[in-house]
Amino acid sequence: MRRAERLFQIIQILRRSTLPVTGAALAAELEVSTRTVYRDVAHMMAQRVPITGEAGLGYLLAVEYDMPPLMLTRAELEAIVLGAQWVTRRGDPLLSPVDRRPSGTPPDSGQVIEVVYRYLAEGVPIGAERDPLSIAVCSAISQGYAAVQGGPAWTPIYTQGLDPLRQEGVRRGNDRVDVRLTMPEETVIELYHGEHTRSLRVRWVLEEMGLPYKLAPVLFPPRTRQPGFLLENPLGSLPLLIDGAVRMTESMAICEFLAAKYGPTTLMVDPKEPGFADYRQFCWFGEAGLMPPVGVFLVYIMMTPPNDRPGKVIDNARATFARRLEAVVQVLRRSDYMAAERFTLADVSVGYALELADRLGEGTTYPIKVAAYLERLASRPAHQRAAALLENA
Repeated sequence: MRRAERLFQIIQILRRSTLPVTGAALAAELEVSTRTVYRDVAHMMAQRVPITGEAGLGYLLAVEYDMPPLMLTRAELEAIVLGAQWVTRRGDPLLSPVDRRPSGTPPDSGQVIEVVYRYLAEGVPIGAERDPLSIAVCSAISQGYAAVQGGPAWTPIYTQGLDPLRQEGVRRGNDRVDVRLTMPEETVIELYHGEHTRSLRVRWVLEEMGLPYKLAPVLFPPRTRQPGFLLENPLGSLPLLIDGAVRMTESMAICEFLAAKYGPTTLMVDPKEPGFADYRQFCWFGEAGLMPPVGVFLVYIMMTPPNDRPGKVIDNARATFARRLEAVVQVLRRSDYMAAERFTLADVSVGYALELADRLGEGTTYPIKVAAYLERLASRPAHQRAAALLENA
């Protein structure tokens, strides 16, 4: 389970409880360690989520705190509210337990969310014998471009107009509701990649975000080994990402594009967060700072016969790489990641450069903290999936 999903789950568990929930109870339900729960709750409290309590005693979420579904945009939520208001104006008596406002006043967004979740948790039957309120909820949701299907325990929502590819699990009472969103059929992300290229960055981000994509392997270097690729990308470089009418070739620009378009995601750092400057710095340091000397290693170690390798050029590149690596070490002395105390695109940028240098035999002199950092990144399930696919393509 990704951390963003886990934080969302913690909030939902606390929302349904009127008594303090212990860290052990949260850990058992989420199937993680108690220490992980304590760390997650502390992070949310630091972000001003109104949670009270402490380790060993339990946690409570403020009653007035409301977190709308993460997959709905403001416009889509307004569309659902409009649908509910239309139902309210028709005077359906079954809406009265939900609409506690003065007579004739349409429900607000928070009330609508409660209606939708309550009836999703109870199951919205499909067929002609639905009760009027179920029909009302379905009508309201349909105004937000969704269709409700399923049974009492599992209710998927398949959308065409909502943020694509968001998937969240929601717990309400003793019921579980799985909310799954699908990308419109006509939208297909296609990634061209080759061994030892920057396409691993893009594949890594696609896996971290859970985005489906079509993989198109390319022999490296494509200019000589697969000249037909030049018809797709005249630059002859990798990666190449195609997303509808969008075609991009710069790896970190692609990563930021995916995070911005298909987010929100914790891979990005908000400008108001303390780590934003480091995030921007190391998003580009991995490419502009570390990759130039690594590029020398790639050309003169991997692609050049030993007798033809220019020793002085390689030695100069090694000295440059060592100096620039010190900037990474400085950060790792105070944090496990490059920015904002969490894994972000900055780690994708820096991590790929360090990993490629290691593949080329330059990692034997890495400081302990850098070696441990690479192990942390390599242990991420998304990285393992991306690397495995890269090897098996």
